[in-house]
Amino acid sequence: MIFLNVCVFILSLTPIGFCQNVLFKAKKLQTHEGKIQYSGAVGNTLEKSRLFCYIQCMTNLKCLTFFYNGISQKCVLHSKTFHFQGPDQNEQGWIVYFLEDARSRCHYDSNGFLLYRELNLCYNFNTAGQIDYSGFIKPTCSLYGGALVKINTQEKQTYISYALEGRTIIRVAIQGHSSNTDDVWTYDDGTPLAYTNWRPLEPQPGEWYLQLFTNDEWTDQNNFRPEYSCIYICEIV
Repeated sequence: MIFLNVCVFILSLTPIGFCQNVLFKAKKLQTHEGKIQYSGAVGNTLEKSRLFCYIQCMTNLKCLTFFYNGISQKCVLHSKTFHFQGPDQNEQGWIVYFLEDARSRCHYDSNGFLLYRELNLCYNFNTAGQIDYSGFIKPTCSLYGGALVKINTQEKQTYISYALEGRTIIRVAIQGHSSNTDDVWTYDDGTPLAYTNWRPLEPQPGEWYLQLFTNDEWTDQNNFRPEYSCIYICEIV
């Protein structure tokens, strides 16, 4: 991955701070070079250079990834990094960058955390060979300094579903738990779920953890299921 280090600009193109104090770095996605996707874009303009395309992305809170074509001078903005499914068209001249939060809690480094600024959501994707909430999944998120992602609004559900498009592992562990004693679903801090997206006939009584399943609807899941692999999303608040 290659860094494009530039100063941060606001809409008036006035620089704020110095280059050594850059707020976001644009990191090149080598795997998507020569590819583009127009559907789902949050911006589509003509810009004279990668720098101006970067500025368009920086000033759009929904932008996480920008595609720039030096031949056509097209600039296309997206709100995800196409982690599970690459862009859908091959076209000469496209280079792709994503914004890396350079100064706050959400460093990309080796753990792959991304900041979706529209929701102030700092998250990463992980894969587990077996479902083990208490023994592996939740402790791993804790090691990152976070917890399983808390989906507490429709907007967050919609964005997570969009970012997960194209995945081949259907089960996705998210934050939520029900005990045997009262069947009340809560977050890790003990507060009741503020939003739900249950599949029909869910949840069942008993002690369960929470997952996204088919169509990203919610189902309950046992703490330990060694026969199933899953994706789990960690969030740093």
